[in-house]
Amino acid sequence: MEQTYQRRILVRRDRGAIAVDLEDNFHRFEVLLGLRGDEVSAVTGTARRVPWATCPGALVALQDLNGHDPRTPFVIDRESKATRHCTHLFDMAMLALDHLRLGIPSRDYRVSADGPRERERITLAVDGRRVRTWELYGNRFVTPNEWRGHEVAKLRTLLSEDADPVAFLEQMVMRRAVHISRGRFLDQDSWETAADLDAAPTCISFQPGIKASAVRIRGSARDFTGRENQLLAD
Repeated sequence: MEQTYQRRILVRRDRGAIAVDLEDNFHRFEVLLGLRGDEVSAVTGTARRVPWATCPGALVALQDLNGHDPRTPFVIDRESKATRHCTHLFDMAMLALDHLRLGIPSRDYRVSADGPRERERITLAVDGRRVRTWELYGNRFVTPNEWRGHEVAKLRTLLSEDADPVAFLEQMVMRRAVHISRGRFLDQDSWETAADLDAAPTCISFQPGIKASAVRIRGSARDFTGRENQLLAD
């Protein structure tokens, strides 16, 4: 059976806190935001399974969110984000803030990607119900028809966040997963360090002064094809 990409993001809201757990083929992270009044009062993160030895170094950067008022968008300097943060931990924290800002309750997001690059099918289920499906050819939409030919990377230009902020959030969850899903086509354990990849410096492990010491954690990837119920099973 051809390997699929599977991602589950579990957002759990409680009085005084919101937690986001993520697991996919390549990662297992947790982020917890404590709340006091109208601001974030504490931020903790856990890196359970990572592709690079340097990934846990981004946990300290989550403290950038301490004191933030979730009713307003969080703004961070792009260079600072790229230098200090983990893309996935940062996205998880932003998802938590979006849930708070939009009043979204606890949610269970599941994204799957299957098929070759020439005809990928991306699906999103929320709380066990399939809500969205895309078909892609390479990096461009085949369906939905109104987006046909447009690049997935330009999705923000095709959507109006103001018109339906929840739909916008759900499709951003899908877009983030699409990029990471392409890793299933690669032999990632053939790399010694992050310096072996011609990748943009989008996170802590790919910074010029760090990537040579970002050692690959071999055997860290998982194949959840046909075993989707094992995502976040612990």
